[in-house]
Amino acid sequence: MSSPVVSPLTKEEIERAFAGGIQPVKVSFWYQTGLFFVAAVMVLLMGVYLGLLGWGGYLLYWHATAHLAWVTLQPSLFSILGYGVPLLLGGIFLLFLLKPFLARRPSEDYSIPLDPEREPVWFAFVDKICDAVGARHPFKIHLTCDVNASAGFRLGFWGMLRNQMILTVGVPLVLGLNTRQLAGILAHEMGHFSQGMAMRLTFVVRNLNAWFIRIIFERDGWDEMLESFSEEGGLFASIIFWIARAMVWLSRKVLWVLLFLGQSISSFMLRQMEFDADRYQTRLVGSDQFLGTMMQVNVLMAASQGAMHDLSSAWQDGRLTDDFAMLVLANVDQIEEDGLAHIREEMMTAEASWWDSHPSDSQRIALAEAEPTEGLFHLSEPSQHLFQSLEEYSRKTSLRFYRSFVDETVDSNNLETLEDTLARQRSYEESSLAFQRFFQNDGMAMRWLVPAEEAVGPPGSPEVWPTIIAQERQNILDQAEEFRDLFDQFEEAEQTLLRIHIFNTLDEAGYVVDPTALDIEAYDLSDVRQEAERAEGLQFQLQEQLQDQAERSMFRLHLGLQLLHTSWGERDEGPSLDERLDEVHGLLQTLSNIQEIHDSLRFIRFEMTGLQALFMQLEESAEPPPTFFERIDRGVRELQRRMSEVHDHLVETPYPFPHADPSTTVATYIIPTVPIYGSIMVHEFVILAEHFLDRLFSLYGRVMGRLVVVAEEMEASVGLFPLPELPPDVTDEEDSLLEETL
Repeated sequence: MSSPVVSPLTKEEIERAFAGGIQPVKVSFWYQTGLFFVAAVMVLLMGVYLGLLGWGGYLLYWHATAHLAWVTLQPSLFSILGYGVPLLLGGIFLLFLLKPFLARRPSEDYSIPLDPEREPVWFAFVDKICDAVGARHPFKIHLTCDVNASAGFRLGFWGMLRNQMILTVGVPLVLGLNTRQLAGILAHEMGHFSQGMAMRLTFVVRNLNAWFIRIIFERDGWDEMLESFSEEGGLFASIIFWIARAMVWLSRKVLWVLLFLGQSISSFMLRQMEFDADRYQTRLVGSDQFLGTMMQVNVLMAASQGAMHDLSSAWQDGRLTDDFAMLVLANVDQIEEDGLAHIREEMMTAEASWWDSHPSDSQRIALAEAEPTEGLFHLSEPSQHLFQSLEEYSRKTSLRFYRSFVDETVDSNNLETLEDTLARQRSYEESSLAFQRFFQNDGMAMRWLVPAEEAVGPPGSPEVWPTIIAQERQNILDQAEEFRDLFDQFEEAEQTLLRIHIFNTLDEAGYVVDPTALDIEAYDLSDVRQEAERAEGLQFQLQEQLQDQAERSMFRLHLGLQLLHTSWGERDEGPSLDERLDEVHGLLQTLSNIQEIHDSLRFIRFEMTGLQALFMQLEESAEPPPTFFERIDRGVRELQRRMSEVHDHLVETPYPFPHADPSTTVATYIIPTVPIYGSIMVHEFVILAEHFLDRLFSLYGRVMGRLVVVAEEMEASVGLFPLPELPPDVTDEEDSLLEETL
């Protein structure tokens, strides 16, 4: 899919489409008075913050000067500590209050400015909207990849004083809305600026709210460093830094109260301002357009989330779509009727909380319907017709977006066409469905699917293979329900063992845990051991039957792959037989190498889950038990060792799929390197372990799915078409191969 063919509109057509201006939305005296009051309160709250900062600084200075004699006249250990510790704690307290000044956030602005000379029709369109609503023309217009439009002052408060406004528009809106809908969105944004003083007061309120939110909720390297010192230092240092963390926590709670007061006061007025901006929108394009526009914007937002998921999948192979906005548009086409109904229901039933700065969609729609108007702008052309070079701008914006939010090293070598991205999606879906059909099971575990390299060796008696394959297919169908039942029992026992491991981990860390709280049928430690023995015994009993069925399925897969030698035939396009055999050899080798480290993967999964439970317990308890950190340390060290073993085992295994970096191996695909112990925070290591397993299981599913696709293709070449799809109730109930089964 390429960008739509554009037949640009002309400036004359835009001029004719606007007939005069709209009736201004009057801002009442009481509304402006309320905004003045809110802004004054927010400034007062900022004064409280500055006062807290000054008070803390004064106390620190007073202590440093008034008690200097403690360390200059006959100093002792206690006097040095009494003098130094308050200075250290007070300094940390002030640093965290000053952090918004000292720790500047990296700029997240990846937008692309538009050139008025290259896009005269677009600028004429925006200027006419500004004239209609009585707002100043924007100083600059930028494009982004967001499903959003916004207008703000250039360079913050300095731009407010100079009255310089920047309009930012998301390319997905341009592609997904017609000119009438987009004009309404822009009229809403420009309507804010037509409100003059109200807009400036609102700007002050929003920025002060954002300031408090950053101080209170933002976590960065400073917080991680403080946590590291408190958890990994010696006893004395840990006590000092735990006290420092408590002081930071207390200061943030005080500021949270200020934020709560400011947000509670300001939110109502901000919602009223949004209602006024909506009136500009309906008066320009008509109230009958409001519902449809809101619905389309919500659809585009849902499609944008789908596009981000697509990017996540593509980036596994070092690829990204060269035009993100077009990928969003492609996802719109993939939303089915039930998805659209769900979006509409959410839009019509959502309610705004007291803290929300925007009214709910349903409230905004009700206001538009309560004030019917025909509007003055009725041109309904595709909005991309307003541009001369939209595709070029969209691609540039996409690349800057990727460098800001994916990886700063992204370049043209990582980009692929939309058609390639969609083809990869179809390949993933095809592989997943083929896997389910082939094995008649949605969660076949890698412990049983043992590949054999000789599967693509020279054929023995190829004339009887189709008959043998047909028999095996029938056996799979006949035993499918029984096999799924056995598999579910095995996995239920596996989940029981996982819960028991969580119980044991918490117990070793010093927590007192009721086994029944983890759905373990036990009342004490002895009962837990017996339950573990029962689950392990059940798995042992089931394993022989499951192994037999899995081996028969793999035997069928191997025969299907051997049909490559006899049924490939001459083909005008696509890979040659040698190329396909090389592909299958690589896939089988990858599977074999992954299967060899199955026990380590199972250990990583269990230990990772146990450590996750410890961190969750830490959040809920006031103070960790004495052996907590010892158990964390032991677990993370073992995780690091096992992950390193797996990484070393796979470091020479070539990555079996096309990748932007041809030197990629299975190990570097999963994670470039396994950090040494102590180089990152312990909780980061647990997160890394989860990512490690996710990537490995995902690769396993893709490899197996690709082999099955080839085998099904070969079976079809001898008249054996794919087995039926699994019933919906089976695929809904069974755990995903990539998440739950080993």
